[in-house]
Amino acid sequence: MPSPAEATSDVDPPGSLSGLSNEQVVSKLREEGYNELPPSDKRGGLPEILLGVIREPMFILLVAGA
Repeated sequence: MPSPAEATSDVDPPGSLSGLSNEQVVSKLREEGYNELPPSDKRGGLPEILLGVIREPMFILLVAGA
């Protein structure tokens, strides 16, 4: 089993300002793509939101308890 120093030998020391090389950047972009979030689903407006809230079990429990 490698020692912790050997396992992290490719990691820069804290405070170091070096980043990825251009080759590493191109490779990561090719493998993983851009750092983007998937597009969000649009909600259908106020009536759909209200129906969603009313259908929640906790909302029904709170109304029944009141």
